[in-house]
Amino acid sequence: MKKSKNKVRDRIDEKIGDLSFVNKDAVILILKDLLVEPDTQELIKQWWGKKTNYYIATYRDCNNIRQIFASRESFDTQYVVIENTNDVQRLLSIRASLKAKYTGLNASIKMIEKQITEVSGQTVLEFEHSETEKAGGL
Repeated sequence: MKKSKNKVRDRIDEKIGDLSFVNKDAVILILKDLLVEPDTQELIKQWWGKKTNYYIATYRDCNNIRQIFASRESFDTQYVVIENTNDVQRLLSIRASLKAKYTGLNASIKMIEKQITEVSGQTVLEFEHSETEKAGGL
């Protein structure tokens, strides 16, 4: 894992190290050591914001296609109903955001597929097979 300029991330990276998994409670303990307790009213506001984002993100039309997307201008988030907007800039912004997520998700999928291949032994079998061919076998 690479070093970041963020002390919290560096500490999490340090603690996780080469583990194959880590549970949520372990990360919470790390964060409790590094961060200041949040303001209760701010947490309530964030909770409502997350609920709002969740319901907007899961809103679908009759064809199960998402219709509403968040569009951020500075610090102001507005929800855009795609079929009803004429704001090209907001549509371009939403499209760029979706493309970035798509690219990142595809990179993650490829990384997972590579790891599955390695862990399941398929890479080793292919290597052994090609070595056998070189030796005059199959």
